[in-house]
Amino acid sequence: MADPKYTLRRVGATATPAQAVTLANALRPFFVGPPGSGGGGGGSSDHGTLTGLADDDHPQYHNDARGDARYVPVAHAGAGGAAHAAATTSAAGFMSAADKTKLDGVAAGAEVNVNADWNAVSGDAQILNKPTLGTAAAAAATDFAPAAHVGSGGTAHAAATTSVAGFMSAADKTKLDGVASGATSVSNADIRAQIEATLAAGTNVTITPAGSGATRTLTLAASGGGGGGGVTRFYGTTAPDPNLYDEWVYTTTGRVRRHDGQAWFEEPGVAGPPGADGAPGTNGTNGTNGTNGTNGADGAQGIQGITGSGGPTSVTLSADQAFSATTIADVTNMPTLTLAANTDYVIELTGSFTSAAATTGIGLALNVGGTVTRISGQCYHPVSATALGSCSQEANNAVTGATTGVRATGVPVDLYGRWNIRMGAAGGTVQLRCRSEIASSAVTLQAGMRLRAFVV
Repeated sequence: MADPKYTLRRVGATATPAQAVTLANALRPFFVGPPGSGGGGGGSSDHGTLTGLADDDHPQYHNDARGDARYVPVAHAGAGGAAHAAATTSAAGFMSAADKTKLDGVAAGAEVNVNADWNAVSGDAQILNKPTLGTAAAAAATDFAPAAHVGSGGTAHAAATTSVAGFMSAADKTKLDGVASGATSVSNADIRAQIEATLAAGTNVTITPAGSGATRTLTLAASGGGGGGGVTRFYGTTAPDPNLYDEWVYTTTGRVRRHDGQAWFEEPGVAGPPGADGAPGTNGTNGTNGTNGTNGADGAQGIQGITGSGGPTSVTLSADQAFSATTIADVTNMPTLTLAANTDYVIELTGSFTSAAATTGIGLALNVGGTVTRISGQCYHPVSATALGSCSQEANNAVTGATTGVRATGVPVDLYGRWNIRMGAAGGTVQLRCRSEIASSAVTLQAGMRLRAFVV
């Protein structure tokens, strides 16, 4: 049998103090002194008489305090959250939620991006299968343009044509700068058509067109005695200039003056036809032979011809007047004309104006008092060497837009306007009004401009 004291020592290493005492008491009969020692079992077998049971004089023995300090509770197994510190770049630990999110966003097998280096011969920065490059000097000279070509003008590229794109030539640039922004083409044929459209035959008056182009004419024929004769209205001269246009004025003498852009000419009207001959008298009765019968009575006087239209009334601009606002305003230096009730009129404006800028045009309109049944009109002036600009009026005291620019700054520009007005039950006065196309850019009406009213 093994030595009980060794057995007790081995058991005590893992037993609690109370368990060790209980085991010692059970083994007490075996603890006998060596032969001849005179020792006996001695000691007490009564646990209650033992002393020092509460002493913790064996720190190698396990108790609850040492167990709590050395081990974690069973519930700790499998715990997450803050049960352990999160891992850092210098210490292992739990994976944080942020690191988990970042890891889930990285594709499997992803590698760290490395900037490529053309000159690297190894490592991740090396570029594989590089092509063999030559030098600019080794290439054909025709493959490259010199650096000085960048931004060059002149003959660096071919000029544009009507069929191939290219550089804008100096001539094309000069032509483009001479065209007003928003300019439109107006042909002489368009102007002639507009003039013919405003003419209408009246009582005992006929209008007969003839010819075409610059030599086209309109013949106005009046019937009845006492009236003006036929008048031919020309659109051109014997050698027509397409850049000029004609203006007409009816005078109190019944004559027509024609302006072809160079001089004024007077063309007398043709006298009206004579009155019809009176009816012949009846033959007298035959007298007796040898005496003559009495003369028959004179025939009745022929019917008098229709009286021609009276001459126009007119007013003149007394002094230059400038307008720099885009809101239409009265031309106070121009007196008003008086129009009668229930009468049709043609209002004609002739004169010139200047503009402070080549890009600034003009707008004109009439403000008519009384009862206006109908009003329409239009004003024209050159905007280039070959084109006219115009503005129109379709309602009383209102202008539709303005012309766009003039041929040159500060140079007198020929201006012509014409309106058709039908007055109703009440007569009234006519006031000329004006505006500038561009705010703070003045247009100036020049003294001597005339406004005339014709009864039709």
